[in-house]
Amino acid sequence: MASCTARRDITQIMDGSRFNQKNSIREWAYKTLLFDFYAPLLTGKQRFIWDGYYLKDLSLVELAREQSTSRQAVHSLLQRTQEILERYEEKLGLIERFLAGRDYLLQVDQRLQSLESITRENIAQESMEREFSEIRVLLQKALDTY
Repeated sequence: MASCTARRDITQIMDGSRFNQKNSIREWAYKTLLFDFYAPLLTGKQRFIWDGYYLKDLSLVELAREQSTSRQAVHSLLQRTQEILERYEEKLGLIERFLAGRDYLLQVDQRLQSLESITRENIAQESMEREFSEIRVLLQKALDTY
């Protein structure tokens, strides 16, 4: 499952500090997806702190000053918010379904490119029928994910 893998990656990477350079893009992308899908389910304060820290790159100190609270309180809120977002994903699986649908659509695109080359080369109708059949299966899987 995509969300389980991504969740494992986050657990291995997060230690309460900023991202390490090697995994920063993967983790940032996953956290952005979590926020994109589940932000409406958070409180205003959770959204503000998460958005400020992860999307606007504000420091814990800057956020603490803005919220008239301590750096530790902001850090704790970020950790709790991440746990909340991950629980939403565990229960609802919206990101997992989104990523699975995206993968199926990418496979459809590859099959269509394959068909283009088959028609250019005038390869047997049997090959084209096989490709069309595979495209139908992939499209159905993509539709079933939503």
